[in-house]
Amino acid sequence: MYLLEIRANILLKTREERRTWEEAISRSLLAPFLQSVPMEINGWLQHVINDRSLGSNPLMRQVYELENPVGSRFPPQLWRYRVPVSIGHLMYTIDQNSDAARADQCLLLKAFLKEEWKLRAVQYLPDIIKLQCLLVKKYHRQISQQEALILNVETFLANVNDATERHMLKKLIDSFGIAWKLVREGVLMHG
Repeated sequence: MYLLEIRANILLKTREERRTWEEAISRSLLAPFLQSVPMEINGWLQHVINDRSLGSNPLMRQVYELENPVGSRFPPQLWRYRVPVSIGHLMYTIDQNSDAARADQCLLLKAFLKEEWKLRAVQYLPDIIKLQCLLVKKYHRQISQQEALILNVETFLANVNDATERHMLKKLIDSFGIAWKLVREGVLMHG
């Protein structure tokens, strides 16, 4: 082994010496270890697959969901992982499970999922309407076109003296921003 032949008093001063030493380490230590890892993993995987004690171990039966959790000693929430139900997960599941034979199933659900982004934006409508009413109330016929072009959100919020009102306006503006991000691409595509 080249690694064992290197003495402790040798300093690896040049790039070439370091590269040679690294290659020797890689050849003598890392390569044999990395070659044996897949065999070890496969061996343990076969051991788990061939393990017949699953039927007698109640904990393993719960982990692999082989029995009804109602009569179980173990609470299911401690031993099971369930993917959280979300729109993204639902879309992924439908895409993965759809094929030509089942194309006509779940048509309504597929149509809903296509338009779901619009429904997510609708939740912000009350805040947007409230913001519009407040802006109309504050600036209706009181601001010139030149002032409106110069005024931005930061300046607008800085001019609000009441902290509570500023916080409420910031929340309403944030709701508008979120809704705009949700519908921006659809508006650009569909006009």
